[in-house]
Amino acid sequence: MDEWMTVKETAHQLRVSIETVRRLIRSGALRASSLETPPGRAGYRIKRSDLEALLDARARGGVPQDRDGARPRTI
Repeated sequence: MDEWMTVKETAHQLRVSIETVRRLIRSGALRASSLETPPGRAGYRIKRSDLEALLDARARGGVPQDRDGARPRTI
């Protein structure tokens, strides 16, 4: 089973700000599941495998793609 990470944990792993992780999610570069939160506040969880896909794609100079070759979108 895949481990779920918070935005803060993901930011720590990437050594970037929390806002940068949120930007990656909103742009579709990093897949995430949204949580039910109070209005005006977004909450996300990121699968470790999706973070690793982003890192692998960045190492190859691209963005991660899903199985049918499409760029992933935010859920």
